[in-house]
Amino acid sequence: AATLSTDDIAIDNNILQLYPNPTSTHFSLSDEVLELSIYNITGQQVKKYTKKVVENNSYLVSDLTTGIYFVRIKKTNNQIFTKKLIIN
Repeated sequence: AATLSTDDIAIDNNILQLYPNPTSTHFSLSDEVLELSIYNITGQQVKKYTKKVVENNSYLVSDLTTGIYFVRIKKTNNQIFTKKLIIN
């Protein structure tokens, strides 16, 4: 039998902040990241941001429909974070 491990997943919400949340237009992050992807509730990737957008720290989401999304963030130290994003 296999055991599910979460050792490599950081879940401390104070480390990285996503704001404003909920939002209808855009959001920013409280720290520098390498890459960022947004997934819908079924796990389908709906957005991936390039280096230029990541450097500007403003992620446009006005084209997403209202709902709950998951933001997968890879930090510069290769830590992976997942944050919930609400589009209203």
